Amino acid sequence: MKKAIQVFLIYAIEDRGSVEKVYRKLLEAGIKPWMDIKDILPGELWEDNIRKALRESDFVLVFLSRNSVNKRGFLQKEIQSALKISEEMLDSEIFLIPVRLEECEVPSSFRSFQFVDLSKESGWSKLLEVILYGIEKRGKLDELRKSLEKDEFKSHLFIAMPFSKEMEDRYYYGIQRAADANGFACKRIDKDYFTGDILQQIKIGIDTSSAVIADLTDGNPNVYLEIGYAWGKEIPTILLSEEAKELYFDVRGHRCLIYTSIRHLEEVLTKELEKLKTKGII
Repeated sequence: MKKAIQVFLIYAIEDRGSVEKVYRKLLEAGIKPWMDIKDILPGELWEDNIRKALRESDFVLVFLSRNSVNKRGFLQKEIQSALKISEEMLDSEIFLIPVRLEECEVPSSFRSFQFVDLSKESGWSKLLEVILYGIEKRGKLDELRKSLEKDEFKSHLFIAMPFSKEMEDRYYYGIQRAADANGFACKRIDKDYFTGDILQQIKIGIDTSSAVIADLTDGNPNVYLEIGYAWGKEIPTILLSEEAKELYFDVRGHRCLIYTSIRHLEEVLTKELEKLKTKGII
Protein backbone atom coordinates (compact mmCIF):
# COMPACT_ATOMS: atom_id res chain seq x y z
CA MET A 1 0.00 0.00 0.00
CA LYS A 2 1.34 3.43 -0.94
CA LYS A 3 2.22 5.70 1.94
CA ALA A 4 1.11 9.30 2.38
CA ILE A 5 3.48 12.02 1.22
CA GLN A 6 5.88 12.50 4.13
CA VAL A 7 7.93 15.57 5.03
CA PHE A 8 10.73 15.20 7.59
CA LEU A 9 11.33 18.22 9.85
CA ILE A 10 14.83 19.04 11.12
CA TYR A 11 14.97 21.84 13.69
CA ALA A 12 16.56 23.12 16.88
CA ILE A 13 14.50 22.35 20.00
CA GLU A 14 14.40 26.08 20.80
CA ASP A 15 12.35 26.56 17.59
CA ARG A 16 9.82 23.88 18.46
CA GLY A 17 6.86 26.30 18.67
CA SER A 18 7.47 27.77 15.20
CA VAL A 19 8.03 24.33 13.67
CA GLU A 20 4.86 22.92 15.24
CA LYS A 21 2.87 25.61 13.39
CA VAL A 22 4.32 24.33 10.11
CA TYR A 23 3.54 20.76 11.23
CA ARG A 24 -0.14 21.65 11.69
CA LYS A 25 -0.35 23.50 8.38
CA LEU A 26 1.14 20.55 6.51
CA LEU A 27 -1.43 18.26 8.09
CA GLU A 28 -4.21 20.60 6.99
CA ALA A 29 -2.84 20.45 3.44
CA GLY A 30 -3.02 16.63 3.47
CA ILE A 31 0.74 16.16 3.82
CA LYS A 32 2.16 13.95 6.58
CA PRO A 33 4.88 15.76 8.53
CA TRP A 34 7.37 13.76 10.59
CA MET A 35 8.61 15.41 13.78
CA ASP A 36 10.62 13.53 16.41
CA ILE A 37 8.71 14.74 19.48
CA LYS A 38 5.39 13.79 17.88
CA ASP A 39 6.22 10.62 15.97
CA ILE A 40 8.61 8.69 18.21
CA LEU A 41 6.76 6.72 20.88
CA PRO A 42 8.02 6.29 24.45
CA GLY A 43 10.42 3.33 24.60
CA GLU A 44 11.34 3.46 20.90
CA LEU A 45 14.97 3.88 19.83
CA TRP A 46 15.45 7.54 18.98
CA GLU A 47 18.26 7.37 16.41
CA ASP A 48 16.93 4.27 14.63
CA ASN A 49 13.51 5.87 14.15
CA ILE A 50 14.99 9.11 12.89
CA ARG A 51 17.21 7.34 10.33
CA LYS A 52 14.27 5.22 9.13
CA ALA A 53 11.90 8.19 8.85
CA LEU A 54 14.51 10.25 7.03
CA ARG A 55 14.99 7.51 4.42
CA GLU A 56 11.24 7.07 3.94
CA SER A 57 10.48 10.78 3.55
CA ASP A 58 9.70 12.46 0.24
CA PHE A 59 11.02 15.83 1.40
CA VAL A 60 13.17 17.20 4.20
CA LEU A 61 12.71 20.69 5.65
CA VAL A 62 15.74 22.06 7.49
CA PHE A 63 14.68 24.99 9.66
CA LEU A 64 17.34 27.67 9.90
CA SER A 65 17.46 30.17 12.75
CA ARG A 66 19.99 31.78 15.02
CA ASN A 67 19.39 28.79 17.30
CA SER A 68 20.03 26.07 14.72
CA VAL A 69 22.92 27.46 12.67
CA ASN A 70 25.22 27.52 15.70
CA LYS A 71 23.98 24.34 17.35
CA ARG A 72 26.13 21.22 17.60
CA GLY A 73 25.24 17.62 18.39
CA PHE A 74 22.55 15.38 16.94
CA LEU A 75 20.95 18.18 14.92
CA GLN A 76 24.09 18.36 12.77
CA LYS A 77 24.01 14.57 12.30
CA GLU A 78 20.46 14.84 10.97
CA ILE A 79 21.48 17.61 8.60
CA GLN A 80 24.48 15.67 7.31
CA SER A 81 22.32 12.56 6.77
CA ALA A 82 19.80 14.61 4.78
CA LEU A 83 22.56 16.16 2.67
CA LYS A 84 23.98 12.71 1.95
CA ILE A 85 20.58 11.44 0.74
CA SER A 86 20.19 14.58 -1.36
CA GLU A 87 23.51 13.88 -3.09
CA GLU A 88 22.13 10.54 -4.31
CA MET A 89 19.29 12.25 -6.17
CA LEU A 90 19.09 13.92 -9.56
CA ASP A 91 19.81 17.65 -9.62
CA SER A 92 16.26 18.26 -10.91
CA GLU A 93 14.65 16.51 -7.92
CA ILE A 94 13.39 18.57 -5.01
CA PHE A 95 14.16 16.81 -1.73
CA LEU A 96 15.96 19.04 0.76
CA ILE A 97 14.40 22.47 1.36
CA PRO A 98 16.12 24.94 3.72
CA VAL A 99 13.49 27.02 5.56
CA ARG A 100 14.59 30.22 7.26
CA LEU A 101 12.53 31.09 10.34
CA GLU A 102 14.19 34.45 10.93
CA GLU A 103 17.00 36.64 9.68
CA CYS A 104 20.14 34.52 10.10
CA GLU A 105 23.23 33.39 8.27
CA VAL A 106 22.67 30.50 5.86
CA PRO A 107 25.31 27.78 6.50
CA SER A 108 27.75 27.13 3.66
CA SER A 109 26.39 23.58 3.19
CA PHE A 110 23.04 25.09 2.10
CA ARG A 111 24.25 27.96 -0.06
CA SER A 112 23.72 25.97 -3.26
CA PHE A 113 20.04 25.46 -2.31
CA GLN A 114 17.30 28.02 -2.80
CA PHE A 115 15.73 28.58 0.62
CA VAL A 116 12.20 29.55 1.67
CA ASP A 117 11.93 32.46 4.08
CA LEU A 118 9.04 32.02 6.52
CA SER A 119 9.73 35.42 8.03
CA LYS A 120 8.35 36.92 4.79
CA GLU A 121 4.63 37.41 4.22
CA SER A 122 4.55 34.98 1.30
CA GLY A 123 6.73 32.37 3.02
CA TRP A 124 4.11 29.72 3.78
CA SER A 125 2.46 29.84 0.35
CA LYS A 126 5.89 29.61 -1.28
CA LEU A 127 6.84 26.59 0.83
CA LEU A 128 3.61 24.80 -0.03
CA GLU A 129 4.06 25.71 -3.69
CA VAL A 130 7.53 24.13 -3.72
CA ILE A 131 6.33 20.94 -2.02
CA LEU A 132 3.35 20.60 -4.38
CA TYR A 133 5.61 21.19 -7.37
CA GLY A 134 7.90 18.41 -6.13
CA ILE A 135 4.92 16.11 -5.60
CA GLU A 136 3.62 16.82 -9.10
CA LYS A 137 7.07 16.23 -10.66
CA ARG A 138 7.11 12.81 -9.01
CA GLY A 139 3.60 11.99 -10.25
CA LYS A 140 2.26 11.76 -6.69
CA LEU A 141 -0.60 14.29 -6.71
CA ASP A 142 -3.09 11.41 -6.72
CA GLU A 143 -1.48 10.06 -3.54
CA LEU A 144 -1.91 13.47 -1.92
CA ARG A 145 -5.61 13.52 -2.83
CA LYS A 146 -6.01 10.00 -1.41
CA SER A 147 -4.37 11.05 1.86
CA LEU A 148 -6.95 13.83 2.14
CA GLU A 149 -9.67 11.17 1.92
CA LYS A 150 -8.38 9.20 4.92
CA ASP A 151 -9.98 9.50 8.34
CA GLU A 152 -7.35 11.87 9.70
CA PHE A 153 -8.11 14.39 6.95
CA LYS A 154 -11.54 15.53 5.85
CA SER A 155 -11.61 15.77 2.05
CA HIS A 156 -12.51 19.19 0.77
CA LEU A 157 -14.46 20.57 -2.16
CA PHE A 158 -13.13 23.76 -3.68
CA ILE A 159 -15.97 26.26 -4.11
CA ALA A 160 -15.72 28.69 -7.02
CA MET A 161 -18.39 31.35 -6.86
CA PRO A 162 -18.80 35.15 -6.81
CA PHE A 163 -17.96 36.84 -3.50
CA SER A 164 -21.10 38.85 -2.83
CA LYS A 165 -23.76 39.19 -0.12
CA GLU A 166 -26.37 37.81 -2.51
CA MET A 167 -24.45 34.52 -2.78
CA GLU A 168 -23.83 33.99 0.96
CA ASP A 169 -27.09 32.13 1.69
CA ARG A 170 -26.58 29.90 -1.35
CA TYR A 171 -23.16 28.98 -0.02
CA TYR A 172 -24.11 28.36 3.63
CA TYR A 173 -27.57 26.81 3.18
CA GLY A 174 -27.24 25.24 -0.25
CA ILE A 175 -23.67 24.22 -1.05
CA GLN A 176 -22.21 23.73 2.44
CA ARG A 177 -25.14 21.64 3.68
CA ALA A 178 -24.87 19.36 0.65
CA ALA A 179 -21.14 18.98 1.26
CA ASP A 180 -21.66 18.25 4.99
CA ALA A 181 -24.26 15.60 4.16
CA ASN A 182 -21.64 13.78 2.09
CA GLY A 183 -18.74 14.14 4.55
CA PHE A 184 -16.84 16.90 2.76
CA ALA A 185 -15.39 20.17 3.99
CA CYS A 186 -15.73 23.28 1.83
CA LYS A 187 -12.80 25.47 0.86
CA ARG A 188 -13.72 28.92 -0.36
CA ILE A 189 -10.75 31.21 -0.78
CA ASP A 190 -12.36 34.28 0.78
CA LYS A 191 -13.17 32.26 3.93
CA ASP A 192 -9.58 31.13 4.53
CA TYR A 193 -6.90 32.98 6.47
CA PHE A 194 -3.59 33.13 4.65
CA THR A 195 -0.80 35.46 3.65
CA GLY A 196 0.78 35.79 0.24
CA ASP A 197 -0.36 35.26 -3.33
CA ILE A 198 -4.13 34.63 -3.65
CA LEU A 199 -3.72 32.98 -7.07
CA GLN A 200 -1.28 30.47 -5.59
CA GLN A 201 -3.73 29.70 -2.78
CA ILE A 202 -6.48 29.09 -5.36
CA LYS A 203 -4.23 26.68 -7.29
CA ILE A 204 -3.30 24.81 -4.09
CA GLY A 205 -6.97 24.62 -3.05
CA ILE A 206 -7.97 23.15 -6.41
CA ASP A 207 -4.94 20.82 -6.71
CA THR A 208 -5.71 19.16 -3.36
CA SER A 209 -9.51 19.07 -3.69
CA SER A 210 -11.70 16.03 -4.30
CA ALA A 211 -13.81 18.12 -6.68
CA VAL A 212 -14.58 21.70 -7.66
CA ILE A 213 -18.09 23.11 -7.33
CA ALA A 214 -18.55 26.16 -9.53
CA ASP A 215 -21.61 28.43 -9.46
CA LEU A 216 -21.84 30.18 -12.83
CA THR A 217 -24.64 32.52 -11.82
CA ASP A 218 -23.82 36.08 -12.97
CA GLY A 219 -20.96 34.89 -15.19
CA ASN A 220 -18.11 35.90 -12.89
CA PRO A 221 -14.85 35.70 -14.96
CA ASN A 222 -12.79 34.48 -11.97
CA VAL A 223 -15.10 31.46 -11.63
CA TYR A 224 -14.53 30.57 -15.29
CA LEU A 225 -10.78 30.90 -14.79
CA GLU A 226 -10.92 28.48 -11.83
CA ILE A 227 -13.00 26.00 -13.89
CA GLY A 228 -10.42 26.10 -16.67
CA TYR A 229 -7.60 25.42 -14.22
CA ALA A 230 -9.53 22.51 -12.65
CA TRP A 231 -10.21 20.99 -16.09
CA GLY A 232 -6.54 21.31 -16.98
CA LYS A 233 -5.68 19.41 -13.79
CA GLU A 234 -8.44 16.83 -14.49
CA ILE A 235 -10.19 17.59 -11.19
CA PRO A 236 -13.89 16.52 -11.18
CA THR A 237 -16.01 19.64 -11.60
CA ILE A 238 -19.69 20.22 -10.79
CA LEU A 239 -21.27 23.18 -12.55
CA LEU A 240 -24.22 25.03 -11.00
CA SER A 241 -26.38 27.89 -12.19
CA GLU A 242 -29.56 29.64 -11.17
CA GLU A 243 -32.49 29.03 -13.48
CA ALA A 244 -32.61 31.12 -16.68
CA LYS A 245 -29.05 32.47 -16.29
CA GLU A 246 -26.96 32.49 -19.47
CA LEU A 247 -23.82 30.36 -19.63
CA TYR A 248 -20.72 31.60 -21.43
CA PHE A 249 -17.74 30.21 -23.29
CA ASP A 250 -16.98 26.50 -23.50
CA VAL A 251 -19.12 25.47 -20.52
CA ARG A 252 -22.27 25.58 -22.65
CA GLY A 253 -21.63 22.04 -23.84
CA HIS A 254 -21.14 20.65 -20.33
CA ARG A 255 -23.73 19.32 -17.91
CA CYS A 256 -24.88 21.99 -15.48
CA LEU A 257 -27.16 21.58 -12.47
CA ILE A 258 -29.91 24.20 -12.66
CA TYR A 259 -31.55 25.25 -9.40
CA THR A 260 -34.60 27.40 -8.69
CA SER A 261 -34.12 28.11 -4.98
CA ILE A 262 -31.61 27.58 -2.19
CA ARG A 263 -33.54 24.56 -0.98
CA HIS A 264 -33.55 23.14 -4.50
CA LEU A 265 -29.80 23.81 -4.76
CA GLU A 266 -29.18 21.79 -1.59
CA GLU A 267 -31.29 18.88 -2.87
CA VAL A 268 -29.79 18.59 -6.37
CA LEU A 269 -26.21 19.06 -5.16
CA THR A 270 -26.62 16.51 -2.33
CA LYS A 271 -27.86 13.92 -4.84
CA GLU A 272 -25.07 14.73 -7.31
CA LEU A 273 -22.35 14.35 -4.67
CA GLU A 274 -23.89 11.06 -3.49
CA LYS A 275 -23.87 9.76 -7.05
CA LEU A 276 -20.25 10.77 -7.69
CA LYS A 277 -19.16 9.17 -4.41
CA THR A 278 -20.99 5.94 -5.26
CA LYS A 279 -19.24 5.80 -8.65
CA GLY A 280 -15.88 6.42 -6.98
CA ILE A 281 -15.28 9.63 -8.94
CA ILE A 282 -14.78 11.67 -5.76
